[in-house]
Amino acid sequence: MTRDRAATDSPAVTTAGGSPSWRPYAALAAMSSGVLVLVLAAVATAGAHFSSFNDFRKEAWPAYRYLLDGHLLAFIQHGPAYEGSLILRAPFALIPLIWGGGWRAVYVATAVP
Repeated sequence: MTRDRAATDSPAVTTAGGSPSWRPYAALAAMSSGVLVLVLAAVATAGAHFSSFNDFRKEAWPAYRYLLDGHLLAFIQHGPAYEGSLILRAPFALIPLIWGGGWRAVYVATAVP
């Protein structure tokens, strides 16, 4: 049994004149774009709240605050148990001083490395 070649080569949706219709593809592209916008909006709003899911503000931020104020010894004394990690990331914590960033900017700057 062989299938008719003309039947398999023709598009599933045609216009009255027999030319292919792009409406189903345009509708699919529009729906995909809408879903993409919704997903990006959800990720953008959720990303702003990720920093509250950890203990940075409670443990590391006070030590970094001393460092940003110029008190190196207090930075070392008031750091959490993982002080070595803070010391390694300390240069990156100073970057938000350029634009006056707060604890969230320091969190992002020290999370990058």
